[in-house]
Amino acid sequence: MLGLLAGRMARLDVPGTRAVAFSLATRNSLVVLPLALALPATLGIAPLAVVTQTLVELVAMVVLVRLVPRFIPERVNRGRGSSSRGAHDVR
Repeated sequence: MLGLLAGRMARLDVPGTRAVAFSLATRNSLVVLPLALALPATLGIAPLAVVTQTLVELVAMVVLVRLVPRFIPERVNRGRGSSSRGAHDVR
């Protein structure tokens, strides 16, 4: 929802708004992995935590691929007086 709000405030098109929504939902955890691997042996569980978080994030992204288009649908152009609803209208 925060991505939708940010996209509308920035007046982005639908693909741009969806990109913002995905960007807000992801982290750069694999960028941290080399740092976690450089930690002392007493903190040896840190790399496992980073990889586990990455796998959980991957599952969440698969779910978001289905949900984001429902929350941020394509805009449907309708003519005047048209009462038909588009396939992507969410009410």
